[in-house]
Amino acid sequence: MKLIAAHGVFISNKCPTVSHCSHLSIAEYIFDHSEEKVNSFQHKHDEYEFMIPVKTISLLHYDKASYIGEVGFIYPVNPNVSHGLEFDMENGHFYSVVISRFYVEQIKKALGLENHYFYARFLINRYLINQLKLFQVLTREHDPKKEELEEVARKITEYFVEEGLSSSKDLRRPEKQHATIIKNMILYMHEHFHEADLTINKIASLSGYSLTHFTKAFKLYMGHTPIAHLNKLRLSEAKFLLRGSKHSFKEIAIRCGFKNTSTFTESFKRNVGMLPKDYRKRLS
Repeated sequence: MKLIAAHGVFISNKCPTVSHCSHLSIAEYIFDHSEEKVNSFQHKHDEYEFMIPVKTISLLHYDKASYIGEVGFIYPVNPNVSHGLEFDMENGHFYSVVISRFYVEQIKKALGLENHYFYARFLINRYLINQLKLFQVLTREHDPKKEELEEVARKITEYFVEEGLSSSKDLRRPEKQHATIIKNMILYMHEHFHEADLTINKIASLSGYSLTHFTKAFKLYMGHTPIAHLNKLRLSEAKFLLRGSKHSFKEIAIRCGFKNTSTFTESFKRNVGMLPKDYRKRLS
């Protein structure tokens, strides 16, 4: 099958666990300590691919550049771009999601993003993890329902398009010592974003940097400001709750770290382009 073949060929005796439907395929690779080093041949294909590290990937090759594949991020691969990866034996766990080009373009058009292009990595959240696992579970059933599979595939693709196309700049790297501090602060933000009293001033203070220095170092590492990152985490969780729960808007605002419903609604409208009630209605 064309989608399955797009996952690439690895120099290893391990085979991935593959789940697929007509336009989306998920391969989960888990390598144990019998492998010294694993890498894939540089290859390209006509589909979109999204690499999701569960453990850090030593090197992700994309076109003529190489990156460290960090946990917590999704690395998009545009059609017909040469790519590959390599990692040591203790870092052998990641997902490769391949989606047909035609289907992604359909979703982009439906969301009004047909002229946008995937530039850089973007965040993963609980919603996507749950959808990936659900897709795998459904494909393992003896007689999986096509409608359910297609619905989950649509949700996964919409997530990639909505979240991935909000990134517009390639990522640069600050000095190593700054990168370690910024990564620690990103982890702290992931763990505490739901706290309404969490501010960028507080995070900068914890980092040991001044607010100005922290903001500059963070933007150099991530490509956007710390306040934009914190807001993105909160809105990503809000989307998850709007999709998968019946919580009131007030309760969602509190759970996501917004001080009140008005602040939540205003931020959601400004960043997502619609009110929370309209977002929930669209998905119902």
